[in-house]
Amino acid sequence: MRRKEQQIALFKIGFLTCFAMVCGWLFIQTEPSKEEDLGIQRPKVNFAKTKSSERTRPRTRRKVRSVPKVARKPKKRKPTSRKSGRSEAEWAALAKRWRTPVQEPGVNRKPPPHCTDSVKHPVTSLRYKRDQAIIRGMKWMDAFAERRWSFSSLGIDSVYIFIELAENSCNPYIRSYSLKVAQRLASRMKGFYLLPKKLDNVGELFDAMDLLTMLPFLKISPQPLLTETAKAFERTRKKGLEKLYGVDMNALTSLNNDDTFDVMINIYISDKAALMYPGAFRSGVSLEKMLPVLRQYPYVYYKKDKSKNRKVFSDDAFLATHVAFVVNNYSRLSMRIADIPKAYKFLRDNFAHTLKMKDDELVGEFVDVFRGVGLHEGNDAMVKQGTHFLLKSQNKDGSWGDWKKEKDAYDAIHYTWCAVHGLRERFVYKNTLFEKHIRPILKRINKSK
Repeated sequence: MRRKEQQIALFKIGFLTCFAMVCGWLFIQTEPSKEEDLGIQRPKVNFAKTKSSERTRPRTRRKVRSVPKVARKPKKRKPTSRKSGRSEAEWAALAKRWRTPVQEPGVNRKPPPHCTDSVKHPVTSLRYKRDQAIIRGMKWMDAFAERRWSFSSLGIDSVYIFIELAENSCNPYIRSYSLKVAQRLASRMKGFYLLPKKLDNVGELFDAMDLLTMLPFLKISPQPLLTETAKAFERTRKKGLEKLYGVDMNALTSLNNDDTFDVMINIYISDKAALMYPGAFRSGVSLEKMLPVLRQYPYVYYKKDKSKNRKVFSDDAFLATHVAFVVNNYSRLSMRIADIPKAYKFLRDNFAHTLKMKDDELVGEFVDVFRGVGLHEGNDAMVKQGTHFLLKSQNKDGSWGDWKKEKDAYDAIHYTWCAVHGLRERFVYKNTLFEKHIRPILKRINKSK
């Protein structure tokens, strides 16, 4: 009985195999030629009049269906921007909608010719080493952010890491890779801020406002986050500026380092959001009130700091670098030394000490500021020293610093964040909304000396 079943099974298999072979043969016989589909006609060869070496054999012996060739009129297309599916008119409409300069966003934008430092001097090999170090660090941060993700400790900062790289890095691969990561993380954070009662917290409120300023570049719709954030901002503002910023706005000169840092960043965020979305996020306080206070800030130099591990000096150094980042919109704009005179002098005078401390974070931020005023390895010894230090101190896995000892994810990733941004080659934007906002303020402050 079992043998009979086996014979039946073998018969079925043989029958199906034969059936498949016949179907395949019929399909081959009736399949149209790709050359005929494309309208290509092979030249006819008279085999009787040609030598055997000149004869060309047809590729197949199958029958071919003739397909009539239809002439098509070329369609008139609107002029489009380079490597983009949108027309120039569409990009102009988008730019007007988001109140930004008329330019094509995204990774296909060609960097301006003044993109920069390594182009001006023959350091091609050093430029390659920098790019490779940045790519390794960038990929490490991407993997780390996914592995140790936390809305509270990383959150909006993780988006900031990659959007800066995506917006104005000269290397196209760095821009394209960072843009994808920033879009993924920004979508995640947008949903987080829409959770109930999240925007009632002032810190989360400013982070949401900061995210809203990034969404147009990332091609993510700001709604419904824009509406909810604007309502939450108005509710908090009505309670008073002290509630909004957490300090007495009439005593800015007497604030400590932490409060000065927080107020400066929050005012910077509210100014950007108000420029991006007119009619919303008007607090009545701008950088015009904060920048004169920052010019008078009493920075503590390395040699005068007697605190443990030079903590006071380190805190003041981070404040000085972020004064520069606020003025140049985090390395997106050009900056002059006269725009940050006291902070710049403090950074130059203490750079050698940061190298002795072997502090990857401070060296990275110092070099980032120096590049922001037009310095590079070819015209400045400090930038050259800082670049070589960062290249030598990179870990084998692409990260920087002893990040494994850090309990907080933000502190762990900050080493690599600072180093990558200190090494990167960047180009700057011109005639942006923020530049038109900050330049008159700096001009008035310089005149009031």
